Amino acid sequence: RFLFLTKNPENLHLWAPFPDNCFVGISVCSQKQFDEGLPYLKQVVAKVKFISFEPLLEGVNVDI
Repeated sequence: RFLFLTKNPENLHLWAPFPDNCFVGISVCSQKQFDEGLPYLKQVVAKVKFISFEPLLEGVNVDI
């Protein structure tokens, strides 16, 4: 398994589609990063996608 974690999700499309053994995620520290990064994560083609909340600097509402 390979984990791809980025704070720059706008670049994920450069490597997509990802093979099934790649887990693709975004790193989120704030609500702004969550709101801006989630659409990019949703668009990327990967079998497993995840969000890493670290370092969490403020509360993040994840209701989508």
